[in-house]
Amino acid sequence: MDRRNHCRIEEGLTRQLLSIRAGDVVFRGTVHHGAAFTGGFRGGAGNENRVGVLFLNPGYLPRSARGDLYVRLADDLARHGCLVFRFDLSGLGESDGELPDNVLPFFVKVQNGGYASEASLLVGEIVREYGLGGMVLAGICGGAVTSLFTAPKCIPGIVRGLVLLDPTFKTFSAQLPPRAPKSGVARVWSDALARIQGTSTGIRAKIVRTSAGERMSVAYALVKKAARTLLSNKLPANTNMALIRCWQDQAGGSLPLLVFNADSEARRLDEYDYSGYLLKNSGDNITWINIEETNHSFLEGKAPEILQETITHWMSTQFPPKR
Repeated sequence: MDRRNHCRIEEGLTRQLLSIRAGDVVFRGTVHHGAAFTGGFRGGAGNENRVGVLFLNPGYLPRSARGDLYVRLADDLARHGCLVFRFDLSGLGESDGELPDNVLPFFVKVQNGGYASEASLLVGEIVREYGLGGMVLAGICGGAVTSLFTAPKCIPGIVRGLVLLDPTFKTFSAQLPPRAPKSGVARVWSDALARIQGTSTGIRAKIVRTSAGERMSVAYALVKKAARTLLSNKLPANTNMALIRCWQDQAGGSLPLLVFNADSEARRLDEYDYSGYLLKNSGDNITWINIEETNHSFLEGKAPEILQETITHWMSTQFPPKR
């Protein structure tokens, strides 16, 4: 492991650039630690009871995340005694590797768990180098997806928790599988929904600018959502079933999961609500928090402050410092 550019950010807070070889890839990242960090690196004397946090790339974005959100969260965790890592996976940011020319193959790789094997090697190497007692995996969007897929691939017991920010449970694909023929009732609702969609799309742009138009737009979306619900109780055709199964395996055990959902009126009306399905058979190890009126990057509204306070409190509760 190469340690470079040791940078003191403020009294009791330090960031340091790292490069770690795990498997065939040299991963480059940053470690954040506060005044409470006194252990060594090789062998990590004094860290055996400590649980680190590893942030994984949010999609194809670098390890800082949009708006430097990961940096902010990592600094706050470090101030409270956590050892926090932000690493670029292969082909992303500063790490070795190549990316496909088109973004769609990258999304497909992420949704299929294509980064899980190398991420598990990286987790193992960090834990070994720092002598940690385990690691919490964290990430936004694709980083959350990779965290879920990575956990079962790691050495048993090494992953101590997951922090998932707006994980995406739908797949990105050029084509969806063909739908099965609809029965009589479903066909009636489907035809009605098609007529609603076909006749209203052209006039929505004209009516949403007025308060009455906004109410009509919301009513339209509610009818659309109700029709989808009545059509079938099954998950949408573009659901990532491999990720759903991975969620069920983790949620059905004892691994603590902290999940944040970026909640807005537009998303509530237009997207399938996976939370009801995912939490139906989940245990007490799941904490699910909806943050209202923010965006997918958690930069709007009070989302950054809520994340910072909640994640730090969750870490201190789940993994209290041991003297």
